[in-house]
Amino acid sequence: MKKKSWEWEIRLVTESDPYIIHTNKDSALVAMKQFEETWGSGLSVYTLRKTAEIIRYDEAK
Repeated sequence: MKKKSWEWEIRLVTESDPYIIHTNKDSALVAMKQFEETWGSGLSVYTLRKTAEIIRYDEAK
C-alpha cells in the first residue's frame, strides 16, 4: 500500500526563511489552515507553493 503526502512552502511578506508544511491532502486550503493553527493568523503570507508530492510504500512482509 502507498501513502501520499504533500509539502508546501510558505513565504511571508517580510524577507525570512520559508515555512514548510506537510499535509495529507493535496489542498492549498488545508495547508493554509495548518499554517494558521501552527503559527497563528498574525503573519502576512506572500506566497504558497507546493514543492513536493511524497509517496511512501509499505515494505513487503
